[in-house]
Amino acid sequence: MSDPSKTEKPTSHRKNEARKKGDVAQSTEVDNMFFLLGTIFVLRIGGSFIYNHFTQFLKSSLSMINTPITIKSITQIYINDFHTMLIIMAPFVLTYMFFGLVSSYIQIGWMFTTENIKWKWDNVFNFKRGFSQLFSKQTINKLFKGIAKLGLLFIITYSSIKKEINAFLSLSDLTIIPIFLHLFNTILKIITNLFLAYIIVALVDYIITKYLHTDKMKMTKQEVKDEFKQMEGDPHIRQKIRSLMMAESQKRMMKQVPDADVIITNPTHIAIALQYNPDKFDAPKVLAKGKMKIAEKIKKIAKENNIPIVENKPLARMLYKLTKVDQFIPVDLYGAVAEILAQVFKLKNKKL
Repeated sequence: MSDPSKTEKPTSHRKNEARKKGDVAQSTEVDNMFFLLGTIFVLRIGGSFIYNHFTQFLKSSLSMINTPITIKSITQIYINDFHTMLIIMAPFVLTYMFFGLVSSYIQIGWMFTTENIKWKWDNVFNFKRGFSQLFSKQTINKLFKGIAKLGLLFIITYSSIKKEINAFLSLSDLTIIPIFLHLFNTILKIITNLFLAYIIVALVDYIITKYLHTDKMKMTKQEVKDEFKQMEGDPHIRQKIRSLMMAESQKRMMKQVPDADVIITNPTHIAIALQYNPDKFDAPKVLAKGKMKIAEKIKKIAKENNIPIVENKPLARMLYKLTKVDQFIPVDLYGAVAEILAQVFKLKNKKL
């Protein structure tokens, strides 16, 4: 039974670690559904191909009845039969491989791991774990699922065959080829009926499998705290978080550049975007600032939006050093900035 203390949903880190070990929510019933779909696909698309080679196989086998038994003749029979059966089975094998990959991709995406095929002695001699798993939710789920599946298979197969009983009785008057064709069509009907029923079975089993896997992966509050501390202490994680925060901050900052009234530059190394609205602000506000590539990007956006770019090396350096984005400029710089804004506003016929 699941641990009642594990009340928290699994974190992304825990899910990723489990995925690396091959511990994912994959329903066998979804795989079986695609197996049936693959069988129907082969029988319907390649039915004539299989039929022709199968009749060829029967004719070849029957023609060998009067052949003298020698090592050479037996070897030749085996080679011919093996070659024919290989041709007959090839469409099934290739189709099952394809639909198996489709089933896995739909459920868990692309994943490759060798963890599940490693030999683990702890699992062999871990009797306590084996006894606990005997009464686990997964085991009970498999038991009821197996019983329900057998019942469903029996009902569908029996009802399909029951409808064909009268037709089966008349098969004794037919030759082998019509008998084969009738059996082929009957098997195809049974498999099609099973597939239609299995769509519901697969959907229900996938939901249950997903729920049980998530329930198994649940964590205690302490485990969540410990994992957070561990990840927070990882320098690579910290660096990644910082990079993401900086990227988001830059993105947000660049969105504000079109609202600027003027861009003050170094001219090539520094760019500061300022906005001044006398009705709202008591002082000019820094909307964006940056060096090198960021400065170039600010100037590019300014040109696209027809924002004046003014070169003033000392002022640009002071603004970059003393100001922060989304804050007002220091009082000491009011005079120098006011002169530039006066010129810009004069050109725009705005009141300073």
